[in-house]
Amino acid sequence: MTRESVCLDAEQEQAARVSPDGRQTVVAGPGAGKTEVVAELVRHLVEDYEVYPEDLLVISFSRAAVHAIRRRMSTASELGHLVDVRTLDSLAALIVADLTGEQTPLRGYDATVEAAIRAMQDSDGPVMPDVEHVIVDEAQDVVGLRAAFVATLLDRGLSAKCGYTVLGDPAQALYNFSENGKSQPLIEIMLSAPVEHVELRHHYRARGRAARRHLDVRALMGAASPLEQRLALLEIVADLPDLGGAEGIARPLERWGGTTAVLTRTNAQALDVAGALRGQGVAVSVQRSSSEDSVGAWLGLALGARAEAQVDKETFAAELRNAPDAPGVDDVWPLLRHLSGSRGRTLDTRALAAALASRRPPRAIIAAPQTPLVVSTVHRAKGLEFDNVVLIDPEDWLVNMDDVSEELRVLYVALSRARDRIALGSHETDRQWRRDKRIDRWFKQGFRQWQTFGVELRGSDTRALGPVDRELTPLIGRAVQWHLTDRNGHPTYEASIDGRVVAVTSYGFIGDLQRRLAPRDCQPSRWPTLRGGHLEGLETLADPGRRSTHWPHGLWPSARITGLVEFDWKEVVP
Repeated sequence: MTRESVCLDAEQEQAARVSPDGRQTVVAGPGAGKTEVVAELVRHLVEDYEVYPEDLLVISFSRAAVHAIRRRMSTASELGHLVDVRTLDSLAALIVADLTGEQTPLRGYDATVEAAIRAMQDSDGPVMPDVEHVIVDEAQDVVGLRAAFVATLLDRGLSAKCGYTVLGDPAQALYNFSENGKSQPLIEIMLSAPVEHVELRHHYRARGRAARRHLDVRALMGAASPLEQRLALLEIVADLPDLGGAEGIARPLERWGGTTAVLTRTNAQALDVAGALRGQGVAVSVQRSSSEDSVGAWLGLALGARAEAQVDKETFAAELRNAPDAPGVDDVWPLLRHLSGSRGRTLDTRALAAALASRRPPRAIIAAPQTPLVVSTVHRAKGLEFDNVVLIDPEDWLVNMDDVSEELRVLYVALSRARDRIALGSHETDRQWRRDKRIDRWFKQGFRQWQTFGVELRGSDTRALGPVDRELTPLIGRAVQWHLTDRNGHPTYEASIDGRVVAVTSYGFIGDLQRRLAPRDCQPSRWPTLRGGHLEGLETLADPGRRSTHWPHGLWPSARITGLVEFDWKEVVP
């Protein structure tokens, strides 16, 4: 039954050998082999204790972690794919549907989580009586309402004989905020519970000496006064090599090889740094947030332009070989057929387009960065690994944060992303860029609060055009020009390259801009001309109602435009 044997150290072995009714918390830092422990624990429960895979439940904070765990469990045991692995939000929706009959969209709405808590509290017995062991991953990111949901599940939602394993790392808790301020992460709550506590103390990710500096940061936590911690942090940062600005950062990239992350504190700075690196001729991607997930361009390139809607596996494999950054056919063929509800031995492209248009894409087909160099905020890089990491002005992170413990966690997460090298970089982003909390977007503010001279452009802001009957791949990395027009009675900005329109802005983007320029729900009297933005890469979009001669199935590769876009008020449109 075992597919792949795993060699564990003593602490990993202790965590992976718990009985079905055992209850434990496991503290696991970056590179400690947490995913391997989860997979081995599942194998152990299924094969040694003969627990049915369907009676195990694995829940995690993020869809990325869910995908990683599923992949690892499928290699650890032949029955690993039968284990129920879910995000917190999808589990909440399942509980609400089972107990109330209410079908809720799996969108992560707080209302769904609140309804699930109420349903469990009102239930006469456990809501999941057959589950024998629950594994909760990334518990440091489970805070506020979702921490209360998990605590209620463990206390009231399971049978008295059900055990649990809660894994996390308090040192990486970057999401400990709620509407009422800071809240305690689930891992810290569970560490105070009267259960077994295990710590995975060994580190297996970092290969270079510099990449192990995060261990120095971890040693500071709880072992020194706030002033001593701050001084020690500044010492650690000062020891790192300084590459300087964009030109200095670009210079060693080819020599380094592998993947490189340039980490910033804010998304405005990330977009600004990405633009500066493009100015040095470097191909770069910006790490997107999970709310902007989209399907990789390879799917639209492989299937979108085919004349026939039905495609067999052999033909699909041949098409994938011609699509950049495409996965292997065996990695996605079963999933795509399942999504589309295809029967027989073929995949129905039009049914697939309809399925993708109506739901969030599964993690296995989400677009990955299309360049070895990625610019990201520290928060968005959490959980990712890179060969090399460049920190942009980390001294400013340490100076601008009031909470030393928060400084420690941010720097710890940033340093622990690297396998080989860590260096410093610098970039002066205009301090007039401010985040407008009303619409959760960065704007360039003038000397007066009502003045606006620029806006953050996200990839999801330019998905409204539909299929473009032109080859977009050669245009990746190019700057766009903007033209304001009217579409269906709404102002819209068209992005063009060489005089051809490649994208248009969405109603959502125009709505945010309108609320910023005319905050009293009035129509702005004039609209600025936009300057800036690049075609960062491609992604697949789906809409069965939007077909073209070249893309006949409602599935097509679309331009992803990002950047900090500045306003030219000298050229305005009434």
